[in-house]
Amino acid sequence: FVLVESCIRDCRIREILVQETRFISNASLNALLGTLSNTINLLQRELQTGRFGPLSRLVLYGGGVHGLADSWMNPSSRYVPMPRSMPNEKLSTDAIQHTRADEEALSYILCSFCIDLVTEITIQNKDRLPVVWPLCNDILDHVFSMGKATTPIVSRATVSVFKLILRLLNRAEVEEELLKTLMLILQFPPTVTSDLSPIIVAGLYQTVKLYGSQIKSSL
Repeated sequence: FVLVESCIRDCRIREILVQETRFISNASLNALLGTLSNTINLLQRELQTGRFGPLSRLVLYGGGVHGLADSWMNPSSRYVPMPRSMPNEKLSTDAIQHTRADEEALSYILCSFCIDLVTEITIQNKDRLPVVWPLCNDILDHVFSMGKATTPIVSRATVSVFKLILRLLNRAEVEEELLKTLMLILQFPPTVTSDLSPIIVAGLYQTVKLYGSQIKSSL
């Protein structure tokens, strides 16, 4: 992932796609968030059906990304790019299975990235919450309603909720909905709660530390 990290740094994603959103019009901001929302929904459908579309195939075939699944599921393993494969190249059964695993891993990564981006854009534009919050809230509610098992997407969305709570719970216009989303996390199935317990415990500790009295008065 050294190459990926270098590429992301050079793209200046935070500067261009997050910080600069403060200066774009409400219509443009809504269009950006709408595009990210549609991408998240598309990737979630692909993961549910196991039928991956041109987005993941473009990245896989265009970048020669093989063995991505192993690197994503096991961060300690070293990712080594392999020679580029062509879409019409005849593949063995093992290669096809490996490519499908890569497509699934890539969809998880792309979806998690989009959720992160929506979260950061929402926080960056906290002075325009009526514009950014409805879509952000819908995305998180949809992720939690679709995810009854521990996945990288549910994990990322959980982190995003606590980020939003720590930065925005003092804003009256989103307080109630943020607390409702927090309740969705507290109602996870036992297996999901167990898997995500380090994230949930750390997030709840910081939330109570900052907003304990506010939460108590809201319940």
